[in-house]
Amino acid sequence: MSYSLNSSRMIEFSYFIACLFVIIVSCIKVLHVNSCAEWPELFVNGAEFTWRFTSDATNNEADSTSDDSFVAQILKRAPIFSKPYIPPLIWGRSGHLQTIIHSTFSRHKTPRVKGDSRHTLFLSDGSMLTFDLFQPPTGAVSTEDVTLVVCPGIGNSSETVALRAFSHHANSYGYRVAVLNHLGIIPSIPLTTSRIFTYGSTEEYGAMVNKVKEMYPQSKLIAVGFSMGGNIVSKYLGECSKQRANFVAGISCCQGYDILKSLEIMGSWKHMGKAYLRAICVCVQKVLHNFQSVLLSDEQLSRFGIQSRMELLYSLNLVHLDDILLSKMAGYSDYREYYRQSSSSLYIPQIDIPMLFINAKDDPLIPPEMFDTPLRHTEVNKKAVFVVTKHGGHLGFYECQEGSKFFQRGTFTWLDKAVVQYVGAVVFLASAVRPQLRKQERK
Repeated sequence: MSYSLNSSRMIEFSYFIACLFVIIVSCIKVLHVNSCAEWPELFVNGAEFTWRFTSDATNNEADSTSDDSFVAQILKRAPIFSKPYIPPLIWGRSGHLQTIIHSTFSRHKTPRVKGDSRHTLFLSDGSMLTFDLFQPPTGAVSTEDVTLVVCPGIGNSSETVALRAFSHHANSYGYRVAVLNHLGIIPSIPLTTSRIFTYGSTEEYGAMVNKVKEMYPQSKLIAVGFSMGGNIVSKYLGECSKQRANFVAGISCCQGYDILKSLEIMGSWKHMGKAYLRAICVCVQKVLHNFQSVLLSDEQLSRFGIQSRMELLYSLNLVHLDDILLSKMAGYSDYREYYRQSSSSLYIPQIDIPMLFINAKDDPLIPPEMFDTPLRHTEVNKKAVFVVTKHGGHLGFYECQEGSKFFQRGTFTWLDKAVVQYVGAVVFLASAVRPQLRKQERK
């Protein structure tokens, strides 16, 4: 009897060990715990940029870019690109967790941004547009008057924690930051016309740029876009040379480049694509719900041939929502034309100013299949660099900080630091190049 009982317990214990082993292996696979941190991949002139490391690690930054090309000098002055990006232990090597934590919990101990003011503009159709200005503190580092003109991603605004943290970090280096508030995103700001933001409309961003230029005519402008904002910024810079003339450089972080292709890839449960599309759909529906008296009036529904508000407010299909409503608001016949004309991939080839594109390989919304556009652009624009990290997710890029706990999130991310370092480098080179050009013109 005793032998039978011990045998039964041994079998139960064996099952427990087997189940525990399966759980541990599954966690390791899902969280990619065994994935090693790596240096960012840098692409210049259509090929990977190779750092030449010396035996003395402290001299890598200086010795790695003996090339005198513009991009090489940029990278020399932005040392973050010559060092490994190390995500947090346990959860930081999962692109899904980086993405989810960024969109839900965001930053840790975000400082209050000082010197902010809200500005209001009216567009040609009567739409009321707002943007916020964050001024650098007195005695900040920069000796140049620099303004980062920021376009946020979908569902984000100047009130978003992550953008306030980025603005604080940029301010600490002496840079002014202007952040666009997409139409309909902030519930307390009324909609004065029956339309909201779209994936590719550059009218709102252009209006903010013109106002900032009017307010600070001597300031050097840097265009910065995150996710959907990266698409809008790139499209704006590529639309005409007059718009590019206002800027020293452009920066695009985690955009998808080709909206139609991106949604086709995400239209399955592979890499949880459908789940993220539904999350975006809910974000758009939240705007429709907040302003349904304006956006979903009987007149508006009749105009677009929509039978029921419920079809819009409770649909789980983003493409369907775009097809029957948002594409019509933007003036297109269907979602395919809307996505195609809104994609920055059509306009990026025309950009001839310095550009920085940043994407992560484990971004669940923007997989590596979408990276062909920035890679091709580096072939034709000798002042463009495409940075690809192994980890980071979609706009996450949390870092493993020395002495921090496994689950602690930092206030500033690797992406915040990378963008600000690039700004410092490109502004320095722009200031150094212009006097040389003037001397050549005089000769």
